[in-house]
Amino acid sequence: MGFGTKHRLTPTGNVFDADTAAEMKAAIDLAIADYVRMWDIRLSNAGGMQSYGDSIKAALHQAVDAIPDGTPVDTRLLRADPSTSFPPVARRLRTTAALVQKEFVFSQVDKAAQNFAIYCRPYYVSVIALDLANPSVYRSLPGLPGQSGPEVEQATIDTIASGLQALGFPPGSRHLPLYTLLAKFHKQPAGARFLASAADVITTPLAGHVNALLSVTDAAVGHMWRLELRGIQGIRLHDTRPWHVSSTTAAVQVLRSFSDVYMPWDQFACTGGMQTFDFARLYTSLPLTLLKFKLAEVLGDVFAAEGATWVQTSPKNDFRSAWFGAHQPPSHTGLLPDGSFVWDLQTATSAVHFLLDNSYVMFGGRVFWQKQGIPMGTNPAVHIANLFLYQFEREFVRQLATQARLATHSLTVEQVAGKAADFFAQHPHRPGLQPWAALHILRSMHFNIRYVDDIITFANPYLPALAYTNSSWMGFTGIYPPQLDLQPAREGYTSCSFLDILVAAHRAPMPESTASKDETLEVVRLSTTLYDKRRNPEFQTVHAQSPIVRFPHILSGLMATCKYAVLGAQFHRFRRILTNRDNFAAEIGMVFVDLCSKGYLATALHSRLPTLLLRYPFMFPLTSAFEPHVLCLSTIALLAAERGLLHVVRYAEAQLQLLRTRNATAAAHRRQRAAARRRTARAVPNPPPSSP
Repeated sequence: MGFGTKHRLTPTGNVFDADTAAEMKAAIDLAIADYVRMWDIRLSNAGGMQSYGDSIKAALHQAVDAIPDGTPVDTRLLRADPSTSFPPVARRLRTTAALVQKEFVFSQVDKAAQNFAIYCRPYYVSVIALDLANPSVYRSLPGLPGQSGPEVEQATIDTIASGLQALGFPPGSRHLPLYTLLAKFHKQPAGARFLASAADVITTPLAGHVNALLSVTDAAVGHMWRLELRGIQGIRLHDTRPWHVSSTTAAVQVLRSFSDVYMPWDQFACTGGMQTFDFARLYTSLPLTLLKFKLAEVLGDVFAAEGATWVQTSPKNDFRSAWFGAHQPPSHTGLLPDGSFVWDLQTATSAVHFLLDNSYVMFGGRVFWQKQGIPMGTNPAVHIANLFLYQFEREFVRQLATQARLATHSLTVEQVAGKAADFFAQHPHRPGLQPWAALHILRSMHFNIRYVDDIITFANPYLPALAYTNSSWMGFTGIYPPQLDLQPAREGYTSCSFLDILVAAHRAPMPESTASKDETLEVVRLSTTLYDKRRNPEFQTVHAQSPIVRFPHILSGLMATCKYAVLGAQFHRFRRILTNRDNFAAEIGMVFVDLCSKGYLATALHSRLPTLLLRYPFMFPLTSAFEPHVLCLSTIALLAAERGLLHVVRYAEAQLQLLRTRNATAAAHRRQRAAARRRTARAVPNPPPSSP
């Protein structure tokens, strides 16, 4: 901040005196007045910010008064270098910050990115050093005799840069990724998620293009999956897709497909209901040699399936970031003037292998090479893990599909449904039974969902027995390599948490049931509600000591339109993943009240809600936009009363009464119009029958 427009020396020289203090206070008053006026206009709350501005003004005046006369100061530097303003205060703040940084480390909180944890520096170093001490995953580079840590780092960077130039890629910043951690408060005791901070390092340009390459490869594997299952009875190709999904929205679409199958409840119960699994430390458990081999297989299969000879990737992160080309190879492969890159199969495979072979991290001035797995935090890490697991899942499905096509009609799966696993285990050598076992396993695993390292299954008792390739059941080899550790996370039978939803199974009568009149056939229907790990008891322990921040405060530096758009963003998120109407209304109400508690205006927030509800009137079956709106307002009033936000309670109750009145009036008008149409129909005589 600059004080005044003259930026002159003080009358007594380059020292602080009464004239300088008066000029500083006048500039402070002007700046605070502008700030208060701006926020009063934004919040449509004339005078509401005045008390806040007065308190800030008083604190700054007190800071100016604390500067002793004669303190060296040059007001000409205040505009060019704000750090020189208020030298005693700024120096004290800088000293405090330096002391804190020497003793503590600030880290983001996993699952709550708006919050941070403060680590004691020796403890932070010991936790990361213990993780890097695993000899099966990391190896410290000793360097040549007499080389220091920075010299080893520069030698490693030079080696990587020469490899990038051989591939035709320019090197990025001459840095290696730093090894960091995120605090995991949803674990008890609190844990850590280790990351490689690779936002701007030597391999960043290559990693961005490899990410685009593997992203378009991931989008193309669905066609190959459907080809494996073509011609198998009972498998609907229109909802056939690989097991892995990219978001909760895609997972909910699979859940809807499962509900449409109308599986009998008894069969669902006998097969174990729902189960969830996860891979322990997946990223650091991937065997490097096998990983490179499987990714080369996937790339070769996709190039062949697409009939492509090249693929072009662009640094732009949009729908044009990568595409396959099926015509003759371009005259130039490599980096183009616009920043895009043209790959053939050999170059693409070499680039992926180069990135996997050069996984280095820095910590404590030492260079570590990751000789197993991939570092979490690099751009293509998720796609690498997904495609590696996909290739094993596809090979498993292929062997089942080969046998399932041999199934005859001498035995139907429905005859052993509910106890199929026991039936097949009791008759492992029965002639002609293996094809039917393959068909039943395929049907049971058809609705498996995997999000990177998390898996959820429905009515599938076979996954534990067929988890690994070194195990077999009924003559079928398992799915994943034994180097991975697939652990059952939770067996809920009728409810399981997966990503940010809680999936619940409940009984429902089958539409147009063909059951007998004295017995109604009940089928399985799945519904989803929101699951937030921040509401777990482990997080609540932290929340009791320091509230967890979810949304920005109204006084934050963001634009007002961005801050008020939070409600709309959460609305669209909930409408995509929540199928339970009551939970949808409750979550919208909680977001509304959370924002109001941070200073947001209830009128400005609520003005967006009716528009959103009317835009999506068919979110829930047999429900109009009126019912979710009433539920939202009722929830808002209830939660606001619990938090003591009486002005929000009064506003919600008034809007609720107004909404009900309008709905009753509209219903009365509809009844009147219907009655008028009936009277008109009775008044018009029937036309005489026409003569033959």
